[in-house]
Amino acid sequence: MATNNSFADLMLEWKKILAACADNAPALTAAEPQRLVVEKMLKDAEELKALQDSYQASKQSIRQQLSLIVKEGREAVRRLQSAAKSILGTGNERLIHFNIKPIRKRGPRKARQPPATKPPTEGAAQTAAAPLETT
Repeated sequence: MATNNSFADLMLEWKKILAACADNAPALTAAEPQRLVVEKMLKDAEELKALQDSYQASKQSIRQQLSLIVKEGREAVRRLQSAAKSILGTGNERLIHFNIKPIRKRGPRKARQPPATKPPTEGAAQTAAAPLETT
């Protein structure tokens, strides 16, 4: 999975994963501590982003704090995804809600057909071999 560098995309991804946790709450009771961590990281990141937008003077300091929260949040999301994967199973289709590809059976192999080559016709072979005459 590609890394989201856009803050808006990252927050949207975190919200989607938290929504997936809410939809699958009965099955993910063991992952509740990780969900709470991600929820806290989301709240903190949104608050810091609001601060960053309102205070131009302290932008660098807030950006450093925001970078740290994003880094920790990504790790928390990875742990939550791993917990969901271990609880639901690696082949469960509900993993799609967590941005995880479930393990699926591969389809049957398709037999390769050799490329069809046409034998040259007699007329074409003679014209290709005869040199052009110019006057």
